[in-house]
Amino acid sequence: MPTCKGARLKIKRANHHIAELETCIDGLKKRLVATAHVDADSGLEYIKCEFTGIEESEVLENLAAIIGDAVHNMKCALDHVWFETVRRLIPSVNWGQGKFPAYPTEDRLEGELRNLQIDVFSPDFFRFLVGQIKPYDTGDWAIRPVHKLDIRDKHRLLIPVIHYSSISGINIEDQYGEIHKGDTFGTSQIPFYVNFVRELHVKDPGRASLAVMFQDGDAGKESRAVDTLRAYCNHIFMIVKLFEEFVE
Repeated sequence: MPTCKGARLKIKRANHHIAELETCIDGLKKRLVATAHVDADSGLEYIKCEFTGIEESEVLENLAAIIGDAVHNMKCALDHVWFETVRRLIPSVNWGQGKFPAYPTEDRLEGELRNLQIDVFSPDFFRFLVGQIKPYDTGDWAIRPVHKLDIRDKHRLLIPVIHYSSISGINIEDQYGEIHKGDTFGTSQIPFYVNFVRELHVKDPGRASLAVMFQDGDAGKESRAVDTLRAYCNHIFMIVKLFEEFVE
């Protein structure tokens, strides 16, 4: 089978969205700052961590849309290579715009492939799908998650995006002039505050860090956005190449 140009173009587009996501997250990191303040009423010092000059809800919706675009192009790549493969292997059947088969269980996959008579038209292709590609929940680790994420996004329920921020390198001076160093735990609340008792003085509010995650899978598992999408995309590209090599 010649190179499936449609699938490869969709992979290229997905990588473009992942790069766009990474750029957006880098911009967010630069606008997340920790600053020292003194409460006007109590005189107590505190550190405030917040985004500067942006609306948080708008940012998260934009990130969710970019993630959805990346996922959709990965799913389209699978659909393209499926259509091109079955069209070449079994030209006697009008497959229309068939979707890549991805099901919860191996039994369900086998049943659907038998309904399409894949086992009759091309037993080798049937074995390739069931035994090597394994597009079911306990089989391939990327195809089903991409499939389910795409369904969620198409139903206009934006893939939930979560961010965790923390502060490292905080320096606090006590009443004896001794410097204490510390960090904060991660939190999804922005802005967030670190409050101190009267005897403590903030010498350095530290540096804020940010991790952007998305909810992956039915159980709401959180995955690091850029790394996970890049791993999915690389794996989907490998799947496309396996289909191309199978037909050759």
